[in-house]
Parts: sequence; structure tokens; C-alpha cells
Amino acid sequence: MMRSISPIHLLIMLAVTAWLTMGCETKIEDEGAITLAELQGQTVPATPDTADSTDASDSASSDTSQPPPLSGGDGIGPQGQGGGFLWKPVSESNGKLVVLLPPQYTGHIRGAYIANAKRAAIETGVYTGVHNGGREHFRFSKPGRGYGSGLYAVAVLKAGGSVHWPIPNGSSRTQY
Repeated sequence: MMRSISPIHLLIMLAVTAWLTMGCETKIEDEGAITLAELQGQTVPATPDTADSTDASDSASSDTSQPPPLSGGDGIGPQGQGGGFLWKPVSESNGKLVVLLPPQYTGHIRGAYIANAKRAAIETGVYTGVHNGGREHFRFSKPGRGYGSGLYAVAVLKAGGSVHWPIPNGSSRTQY
């Protein structure tokens, strides 16, 4: 004898599945498209129409209580500050790599990417919001083991330049 699933149970299962499939995120902020050149710390000149809108929004939202913006160096930049960095090779939500950046960088990050031992970009992360202690999250397309070893997690700063965190083994959890 075959037992059927009640409509209520089916609806609950579908809702939970949809939520888990979306990465359990409740808010995603998009600051527009970012080119690989920008992520690698190369300066891209602003177009006249974007320069005007940026200047207007910057002056309207300036807050003197915030610390000065963090700055980085050329290429992958210097090693970033610790106290909250996490390379999580297998996330609970989708089984793929997620990188959490220290909370002192929250609001100062333009994007993040993975670089190989030669410091060349491998993949750009997808920003999925601020969670877990005020840390920006970036998700990637495969588990950490898929990127190999001798890596760098690189954060591109809004103020210019980049900072990095060395990742000796992509399949191992790494914290700074």
C-alpha cells in the first residue's frame, strides 16, 4: 500500500528546499558589476555619468564616526589583518567554498577572489551578505579542495589596492 504525502507536508518540504538551495541567505546586496581588472587592484577610470552619481552618494552618506578606510597594496597586496578571517572549504548551505572576511573590513570591500601560487586570479567570489559576527561572505563555485594548494584569498578594497590571506591547502579550514 502506498501512502501519499499531505499537501501541507509537501509545501513545507518545498519551502525548506528552496531556502536551502538559495544558500540560507536572507539578504543579498549588489553594488554592480566588477571587472577582473578592478578585483586585481588595477585602477579603472570612472565614466562621467558614474563619477557624478558616486560623488553625490558619497557626500550624502559621509559619516565622521567611522574609522578611515583601510588601504591595500598592488596586486594581491600585503597580508590582511586577522581576527575573523575564515576559509571554509565546505559550507553547510551548498557544500562549496565560502570565505568570511574579518569584521574590520566590512563595508570596505569591493570584491574578493582566489589567486594561485603565481598570484594570478583563479575565480571571483559572489558576495552573499554580512553574517556570522558582521563578516562579509563570498561564495565560490566549487569546494575548497577543487582549487588546490598554495593559494591566496584576496580582498579588493574600496579605498584602493588589495589585501590577502595565504591558504596553504584549499581543502583545509584556515583561520586568521
